[in-house]
Amino acid sequence: MRCGKGEARLEAERRAGKLIYFLRSARTSLIKIGRSSHFRSRYAQLAYEHKENLEILGVVSEDVWEERQLHRIFSEIRVVNEWFENSAVLRDFIAQHATLDLAAVDTPRNEVMVPIDRHIAFQAKKNAENRGIPVHSYLSSLLRQAVDDDFKRI
Repeated sequence: MRCGKGEARLEAERRAGKLIYFLRSARTSLIKIGRSSHFRSRYAQLAYEHKENLEILGVVSEDVWEERQLHRIFSEIRVVNEWFENSAVLRDFIAQHATLDLAAVDTPRNEVMVPIDRHIAFQAKKNAENRGIPVHSYLSSLLRQAVDDDFKRI
């Protein structure tokens, strides 16, 4: 597919800051090939969902490889969805192309992970949905207001 300079710029902006990540399940030894613009948050979410620590095998910028491209390349060893066999071919690919230096390719420096009680998180999600805004925007505005209020008291 050919695209003009405008479409190419929009595509580059769409992919900016996004990572392709490779995670290994200790329980099944399967490798997940996924994509995220907030890797640390996504990793924490996946570890929680799978009730296990997932080994980070590496990450690569989406400017270099696209998730769907990698899913096609490794389609013969796909087990289910984004999970693939722990094959020598896939491990070699990761060793050759991915990095464990998250600082080199990670999400913006101003992203902070904060543990939140699940009941509070559920309520925040409901409140954000009722306002028609993303949860991170809702929480960010609450935090901004709390910091401003605290600053005024100093």
